[in-house]
Amino acid sequence: MDKKTIPDNGIVDLPARAIGDAWTWTAIQEMIHTYKDKDKNEDKDKHIKVGEVYINAEFKVTPNVSIQILPSAGSSMLRLYVVNINAIDGADGGRTQIAVFAQTLDGCDAIGQHFLTMSVTGVPVKGPKI
Repeated sequence: MDKKTIPDNGIVDLPARAIGDAWTWTAIQEMIHTYKDKDKNEDKDKHIKVGEVYINAEFKVTPNVSIQILPSAGSSMLRLYVVNINAIDGADGGRTQIAVFAQTLDGCDAIGQHFLTMSVTGVPVKGPKI
């Protein structure tokens, strides 16, 4: 995926203490079309949108992720079909990337604005970076 077509990190709230050693992060991100056709400078897969969020924590085990896709008025309905959770090693303790792919229910173009809201709960390797 061309990194230039992915929006910034959206809004990720400060972590809140959950049960035991677990912490919870919430995020909101606008979803965009996934790939651009370089020759025509238009969206290649018009029925697919993606949202990507980075959490400033590396988790001991895969975190619990709750996702909701919110369409604006008059937008196509989308269904979730892929969630990728990747640990990114770093000198400062690492980060976690969560990428969400959604597609239209009937294969038509994904028109309108779509927002991804996410709640991530997990036990970080180190205390969260606040």
